Amino acid sequence: GPLPAAPRGRRRRSLHCSPPCETISAATAARNCGSGPRGAHKKAGDYGPAEQAIDQAYAADLTNFFAHHVKAHILEMEDLSREGHDWLSRQTELWPVGNALIHYLWWHQALMDLELGDLEGVLGSYDANIRNFDNPLTKATPDFYIDLQNATALLWRLEQSGINVGGRWDELADKAEAQTGNTGHPLLVPHLMLALAATGRDAAAQRFLGALQDIAGHQTLWSTAALRGVVIPVCEAVLAYRKGGHAQVVNLLLPRRESIRLLGGSNAQRDMFHQMLAHAAMRAGQRGVVETLMAHEVATRTIPPTQRVGCAAPAR
Repeated sequence: GPLPAAPRGRRRRSLHCSPPCETISAATAARNCGSGPRGAHKKAGDYGPAEQAIDQAYAADLTNFFAHHVKAHILEMEDLSREGHDWLSRQTELWPVGNALIHYLWWHQALMDLELGDLEGVLGSYDANIRNFDNPLTKATPDFYIDLQNATALLWRLEQSGINVGGRWDELADKAEAQTGNTGHPLLVPHLMLALAATGRDAAAQRFLGALQDIAGHQTLWSTAALRGVVIPVCEAVLAYRKGGHAQVVNLLLPRRESIRLLGGSNAQRDMFHQMLAHAAMRAGQRGVVETLMAHEVATRTIPPTQRVGCAAPAR
């Protein structure tokens, strides 16, 4: 059922709370990274205890990049963009010795910078730090799934802010085509569709959807329900949004506002689809839907939606 409104103030529990299975997964990942239950606190929305614990982990090891990662999530979900930008900027000199998580950290900083209005800076960081093919790490793993998720999401957010991203979609669309039928990472799937839709590869997009539907036809697969109920409809919404079918986007995403968490990933990653729904409702003239979505933003964020880049236009 509906959850109560969060208390006012700087530290608030997010109502985009994750299900228990995600919390358990986060706790396991945290232990594997040497940070105990800290990731679980963050995933559960307990940002105060999470930040205290992660600060202790960071103090014990400045190169605990998982600590950097969790800290970034906390600051993003609490809408502390300036604080987040400044904190992450102080860590960047450590990142060259890191692993694939480093690209993720640069993505977190890019989200902060988007909120601060530094759009050109974000685009520059995309080329220099997130999809830099002169970087040995990018060369070694050019199709690492988290990188593909974050790169496509960042280009989409930049375009929504009026930035022309040029041909940056092309290499991502190539990789999306190559992964047609790959459902191993549910959150990745609609992000791949972002790239196909952005490059106008309609035939490839239909093949992509067709492959998903074929897989979803297998009743014995554990992923069948999620594919049918969430993954495929979100992919269809992504494609419809690019084509201007905003009413269709609302029809597809509005009933799935809660179940979209079955894609996995974090609140910060899935927030793009909530933004897409809000913009689609605005463009479809569905004022009541927009008001409902913005009321939820008011209840669950620490700043009004008019001050969030992804929600400002619908909120107005």
